[in-house]
Amino acid sequence: MPTIPPSPLQRHQRLLAVIGIFLAAVFLLVYLVPYGGRQYLALRGQLTRTQAEIAQLKNQNQELKDEVEHLKNDPSYIEKIARQKLGMLKKNEVVFEAPAKKKRQP
Repeated sequence: MPTIPPSPLQRHQRLLAVIGIFLAAVFLLVYLVPYGGRQYLALRGQLTRTQAEIAQLKNQNQELKDEVEHLKNDPSYIEKIARQKLGMLKKNEVVFEAPAKKKRQP
């Protein structure tokens, strides 16, 4: 009994099935195995957040360095800080505090 060759439609269906199986295997390897695509995306997001935090800390560090430099070398800055934060006065200075205004009741 002679075998009948597969029709072009059957060959096309087989080819699509093989391609589908191949793509499913690639998907499983990329996204479900350890160190796959899902973990790569999570690590990439963490890297972006960490880089932003580093940039923020560098800015904060530079501001602190600038303040230290002012405190070492700028007497007017030291005076300003002493007046604002410590409430210090120069010799013979007097502070007058105005009484708080009372609200009128209707």
